[in-house]
Amino acid sequence: MITRLKIDGFKNLRNVDLHFSEFTCVAGPNGAGKSNLFDAIQFLSLTASKTILEAALAIRGDGGMSSDPSHIFCFDDPTSGRRIDFRVEMIVPKVAYDDLNQEAQATFTFLVYELSIVEREARNGSSPMQIVREELTYHPWSKAAGLIPFSHSLAWRSSLMQAGTGKGRREFFISTQTESGNTVIQRHQDGGSRGKPFPALASNLPRTVLSTANASESPTALCAKREMESWRFLALEASSLRAPDDFNGPSMMDPHGRHMPATLNRLIQSGEANPGVADRIAQRLTELVENVKGIRVEPDNIRRAFSLLVSDHSGNEIPARGLSDGTLRFLALAIIEEDPLVTGVVCLEEPENGIHPKRLPAMIALLRDIAVDTREPCGNDNPLRQIIINTHSPSVVAEVSDDSLVIVVDRTAYYQDRLVHTPSFIGLPDTWRHKVSGESVARGLLLPYLNPIRARLEDQRNPRRVADRDDLQMLLPNLDSQEK
Repeated sequence: MITRLKIDGFKNLRNVDLHFSEFTCVAGPNGAGKSNLFDAIQFLSLTASKTILEAALAIRGDGGMSSDPSHIFCFDDPTSGRRIDFRVEMIVPKVAYDDLNQEAQATFTFLVYELSIVEREARNGSSPMQIVREELTYHPWSKAAGLIPFSHSLAWRSSLMQAGTGKGRREFFISTQTESGNTVIQRHQDGGSRGKPFPALASNLPRTVLSTANASESPTALCAKREMESWRFLALEASSLRAPDDFNGPSMMDPHGRHMPATLNRLIQSGEANPGVADRIAQRLTELVENVKGIRVEPDNIRRAFSLLVSDHSGNEIPARGLSDGTLRFLALAIIEEDPLVTGVVCLEEPENGIHPKRLPAMIALLRDIAVDTREPCGNDNPLRQIIINTHSPSVVAEVSDDSLVIVVDRTAYYQDRLVHTPSFIGLPDTWRHKVSGESVARGLLLPYLNPIRARLEDQRNPRRVADRDDLQMLLPNLDSQEK
């Protein structure tokens, strides 16, 4: 779970400092920087398992996957040697497993990870990017109440606590030092003794030191690595959601929604551990499609494949290929809500896509329910899940709580004698975000979300819009009194 993220130098993000809660909605116009924030989170996630170059190439460019890794740096920085700085404060799982299935127990679970990368000239096949700083340290849980500013209970916070004991608790699990003029990044062992550090010359590192963590030498770093790897970026596609599943295929839904039948089958077969799961998913689906009676998975022993079927009150069974795109997206999220294996951060862009405006409240309610309940202790029935969405839809903004909303505001500032545009991510007045940052979004910037339709004819050459009908004027809000 990400509690705070600082970014400087990634795409158009400069000096970003954003606190997150269990459910966060980032709203702003097209091109404001909402997607770049998601890209920054995804880049960090990818560095936990890939080289820095691979992670940069995996981040979308203007037309999709990029062939130029330098596109992740701020384009309006005129200097050579451009730099990106990340700082993420996160709550990580107490237990994780390495690639050899060895168990690792974190010494601390409220961690701070920092990573700095600079652009350099690639020579003799070297990477065009270099790690110049990497550190992993922790916040003591005694300070957690003040460092986790969103509303939560002591029981919830206590269920996440893991704090090392004994003498010799170290300050860093990964540190950066300068030795003989060279930048050296060291991974330190956990435990009471100082342990043997594992130094690496930063200029030669193709990947982060965190990505090499294992259970025996650096269990806390491994828990941080697994947390970052678990961050999901949903891009649910209708073709993937409609596809059947092979009997021997994965039983975990991927970011595109593939393996939905196998995932539901696993949940149903869990038996006593998860009774009534199909009924609960069907009941949730009725919030979007009223004529739903049940849902089941049908095994095809000839094709050796699972298919998903939804039944209505007339006794008809509709296969997944016959469901609308919006229904499939909603169904996938309802399955995620019931899946205890889905933990960590879940990012979703524009959840309103394919959903009728009348049903958007049901979609937002589902997303909030997927997120962890910070009033109750974490456990199998309340997994540590965090939902981050972005939108430009007034209908979505109207449904989220004011504490959950972040507005993207375009600002201009001088940087190295040049005027640059950069987004700021600001909360609403009189919310916990306002108390933390001391800054709140101007109420006038909320009007496009609260009153998106201007009930007047500004150009008589255009045909009359539906919103301009006289018989609808009394149903539409009027900005005139607010503009005076």
